[in-house]
Amino acid sequence: MVFICDGPALVYYRDNGLPVEPLPLDDQFESRLDSLVASRGVDCIICSTGITGYELAALKCLKKKGVPTVALLEHWTAYRERFGYPDEDWRANIPDKVIVFDKKAFSLAKELGFPEKALVLEQNPRHELLRKRFLTVSATMKPDPAKFSILYLSDPLEEASLRIFGVKDYFGFSELTVLDDILESIDRNSMPSAGLVIRRHPKESAGKYDNYSSSWVRISKSGDLLDDLAEADIVIGSFSTAVVTASLVGKRSLSYIPADSIQRLADGMTLAHIPEIVSVTSKVRLASEIERSYFLKFTTQGVL
Repeated sequence: MVFICDGPALVYYRDNGLPVEPLPLDDQFESRLDSLVASRGVDCIICSTGITGYELAALKCLKKKGVPTVALLEHWTAYRERFGYPDEDWRANIPDKVIVFDKKAFSLAKELGFPEKALVLEQNPRHELLRKRFLTVSATMKPDPAKFSILYLSDPLEEASLRIFGVKDYFGFSELTVLDDILESIDRNSMPSAGLVIRRHPKESAGKYDNYSSSWVRISKSGDLLDDLAEADIVIGSFSTAVVTASLVGKRSLSYIPADSIQRLADGMTLAHIPEIVSVTSKVRLASEIERSYFLKFTTQGVL
């Protein structure tokens, strides 16, 4: 077994003592992947799915070589886009098996045109492991009970829009407009102890949000999402799977997509069907949900 990867995944696997083969997504990607497969005698390839094009490039290459392919679809958004949609032949990129982890994901994939014979429904062992690890992490954290922490989980939406649809503004909003809306929704006069933590996506540049830093806004430096979740009172994102993780460990989680944008999105591109996640489509509702969580925390504690 060998992990072929690049970027943050390479660091993670290497740091955890797993066998890795670094492979950047460049002009030599296909030829280097061919060589790795040949030298390693690969019998099957198993990959995750993303919107960066890395896994898609690998699938295209290996399917041409006749290597059996399996994809783990741990998401509930942008199913078709992960395999090359809106190209007309995106279905040709679907691997031999696509493993999903709940009945909703199975039904959604079928509705979106995935062949049922390729779909496999399994239990996701990572969810229970996440919950257990979160309990361990939480036990070591000591968040200030007098503070109210809002965690923003960013997504590189403009980059994804450009790669998938060829334009930066296909979604009609971006990670920065979402952040601006969050900031405008936090009334510091009525919620003086509220603070915002911005957690950037691993593929975003380190200094992307530095200009937003202030006395009550900080940029997370933690390498572990669970550290930030342990300190958060409410979590806000858009499409990010990290929002799903937040809901899995019991955090109040919002998926914010402006109403005029959500109408433009294809089926299966939001988290609205996940009952544990609150779907928010207006700044008024966003401000209301933040304020509700704020006062619920402190009235429960008897502070107000």
